Amino acid sequence: MSETFLIITRIQGDITINVQTRDHLIYDCNLLEAQRGILRKKVTKNGQWPADKNELITKHLEPFLTYIESIDFDRL
Repeated sequence: MSETFLIITRIQGDITINVQTRDHLIYDCNLLEAQRGILRKKVTKNGQWPADKNELITKHLEPFLTYIESIDFDRL
């Protein structure tokens, strides 16, 4: 999964801050709310949201891959 997601970090003084983590992109990024809504709707047909990453890849792989493929990383 690390090859798919570009993790952006910012260095602030002596502290490195992850600005764009996998969890942020999957669960929190405001720019992805519409795509995440589609994923959430598909997951909640036979599961609960938020689903952990393991559940997303084992039980909801097709909609999760659709979600990942819908991300325009150049826009983020």
